Amino acid sequence: MDNRRAFSRHDVNLMVVFETSTLKSVGEIRNIGIGGLRARIPKKDFTVGELVEVYPQGEEALQYQVSWAEESGGGTDLGLVFPASVAKFWHSWAADLLAGARPTNGEVLERRRQVRLECLLPATLSHKGSDFQARVLDLGGGGALIEMEESLQEGCSVILTVDKPVRIGQLPCELVRAWPSDPFRYGLSFSNLKERHRLALVRLLDMLL
Repeated sequence: MDNRRAFSRHDVNLMVVFETSTLKSVGEIRNIGIGGLRARIPKKDFTVGELVEVYPQGEEALQYQVSWAEESGGGTDLGLVFPASVAKFWHSWAADLLAGARPTNGEVLERRRQVRLECLLPATLSHKGSDFQARVLDLGGGGALIEMEESLQEGCSVILTVDKPVRIGQLPCELVRAWPSDPFRYGLSFSNLKERHRLALVRLLDMLL
């Protein structure tokens, strides 16, 4: 017998894809263990016993089963159990996530595992009291690719504001990469997102999926 309940769950905030036979949605894994995970999904069409494929972008899907579902904040909180063998779990992205999910080291999660989607959204980038008009070209759970006319230096702290089609609010970011194109392109890494920011970001990514 697996005895999976002997293992604790670890808190994480990872945006991934949840897919059933009838729907596909972006959601956020809130905690994970060997035997299952808890997630929040913008959609409400989940039933107990239903099979759900869960995967970060570019990773092989793992099949979970809905243990419970509760409507919450315009979406659904889900409890998912992993019905397959523990051996399969240990050779998956979920094991990598669990191995890196330490309460004292949340930053160990690899941002490349976050869902990233191409888009074209108007935005505002704020830096040292100045606001610049920008366009978001690529958006994910860990950051964004933007373009704008103004030049900024790598390593600076900025605020990205997206209001349409979903108001996310002001996202604190670090400008981690700059490309000297025309217009300039910048890679942003989100930092210290609040709960309301993550929930709005999940809703927006779900619309873009």
